[in-house]
Amino acid sequence: MKRSAEEISPGSKSQRSNNEYRGYTVNDADTVLSVSDVGSFRLQFIDARKPVKLTCGAPISIGKFRLESILDTLQYELPLQVERKVKYGFGLGRTREHLQLRDIVHKLRLGDDSYYLTTQYDEEEDSSFAQLGDGAASNSDLLQHSAQGNAGASSDDDSIDMSNLHDDFDAGASSDSGAESDPNTDDMDAEDADFRVRSLFQPPLTNLVHDESFPIAPAPFQNLIPQQINLWMGAAATGTAKPDLLNPSAESLGRYLPRGNSSGLHHDHADNLYVLVQGRKRFTLYLPNDAAKLYTVGDIHRIYGNGLIDYHVNENARFWRPMREDGAIQAEWARWALENNITCGHTSAQLTAMIENEPTCAANAETRLDPPSFSRVPPILAHLDEVPDAAERRALQEYADREFPGFRHLGKLEVWLEPGEMLYVPTGWFHEVTSFASEAGAAHVALNWWFMPPSREGENPYDDDYWAADFETTQMALSMTREAAL
Repeated sequence: MKRSAEEISPGSKSQRSNNEYRGYTVNDADTVLSVSDVGSFRLQFIDARKPVKLTCGAPISIGKFRLESILDTLQYELPLQVERKVKYGFGLGRTREHLQLRDIVHKLRLGDDSYYLTTQYDEEEDSSFAQLGDGAASNSDLLQHSAQGNAGASSDDDSIDMSNLHDDFDAGASSDSGAESDPNTDDMDAEDADFRVRSLFQPPLTNLVHDESFPIAPAPFQNLIPQQINLWMGAAATGTAKPDLLNPSAESLGRYLPRGNSSGLHHDHADNLYVLVQGRKRFTLYLPNDAAKLYTVGDIHRIYGNGLIDYHVNENARFWRPMREDGAIQAEWARWALENNITCGHTSAQLTAMIENEPTCAANAETRLDPPSFSRVPPILAHLDEVPDAAERRALQEYADREFPGFRHLGKLEVWLEPGEMLYVPTGWFHEVTSFASEAGAAHVALNWWFMPPSREGENPYDDDYWAADFETTQMALSMTREAAL
C-alpha cells in the first residue's frame, strides 16, 4: 500500500505545522483522469488542486509548432539559450550555450539528443535559477513580475464551451480587494514594454504577440493570471550509455533512465498547462503533501494550502525570496501595498518590516546547485520496474531505502501524453517528465502556460489585486507593442 509522507514518518512538530496542504490526495487505485468535457473544470480540478489530462483539443494549431513548420511560425532570429546533456540529463547547475533556432531545429531533426531548449532567462540573472527541468517554474521567474498599478481582477462562469479552446481572458471586471486604476501607457517606455512582452511570450515565442489568435489564457484558466508561455524542444535517442547500477550513487546515476530523457523530479511555483506538440511524454506525479519525503535541494519552510512550497533562505537556496500562497514575493507585495495604500490587515510598520527584514544568505556562491525546488532523488528510483536485471534492481532499491527512506512507498500518479493532448499540473505537485521519441522521429516539442496559483476557491481566486494590477500593466505592454507594429 502506498502511503503519504506523514504516514511514513510523522516528522518534527514544526514540519507538521508548516504543511497546510488542503487539496486532492492520492489513493491506492487512483489514476490521472482523462477528460474531453470540462464544463466545471475550475471546481473539479483547479479548486480541488487535482492534476488532469485534457483531450478536448489543444488551444493552438499543433501543426504550426512541429519541427517542419516552427521556423515559419515563430520567425525568430536572435540567439537562444540551450542546455547541454550532462550525466544523462539536463540542468544540473551547468551554464547554457547559445544557438539560433534554425540550428536547434536542424540538430533535433538529426536526432541529436544532447541539446534542450527550455525557459529563457535574463543573462544577468543568477544561473542557479537558469537550469530548470521540463516545465519548471522557479522563484526567479516570479521576480519578472512586479505590479506597477492597480487593476480589477477578472472572473468568469466555470461553465466553459470546450469545443474550441481559445483566449477567453477578460481583465475588465473588478474585485473588491483593491483600488480602482486608470492605466496610462504614457508611463511605460518601449524598453519596459519589450521586457514585459518577452517575459510573457518567452523567446522564441515572442513574435506571437502579433498573432491575436494565439491564446494568452486558454479558456479553462480564464480566471487565473497568466505568468509565462514557454517552448520546450529536444530529442530522445535510443541506446543511451548505462551507469554502474550495481554500485549506485547520486553522482553516477545523474538523471539516467533506461529509456528516454528525464527532466529530473521537481515542482513548480505556478499552475501549469502543458501541451504536447510532437513526440511522447510521461509525467510521474507526487503530492505537495509528500514534499518532506521527496528530498528537495532546498529546506522547506512552508507548504501552503494550495500546494505552493516556500523555502528557507540559506546555503541551499541562496537567492530565494519568501513567497505568499499566490506566488507573490512577500517583500515585493509589501512594497506594492504601501505604494497603493492597501493594508490587507497589516499596518504600515508591518509592511515596511517585510521589506527591510527580508532574509538574505551570504553563503559561498561558487557552488552551483539545482534550484531548491528540485528533488535530490535520481529519477531512476521512480521507475525501478523498468530495470530488467534483478541484481541491479535490488541494488537500486537498497540504495533508495538507505539514502531516501520512505520515497519508494509514496503514492504517485503516472500519465502519458500524445501530440495534441494536455496536462494540468497544480502548483507544488512534483513531477518527473520523461521524453520519448515517436514513430515520426526522435524530436519532442511542447508548449506550456504558467498561471499564478490561486490562493482561494471560486471566481475570484486571489486575495487581492496584486497580480491583476501586474497583468494589467502587461496588457498595456502588449497593446503598445502591437500598435507600434502597425
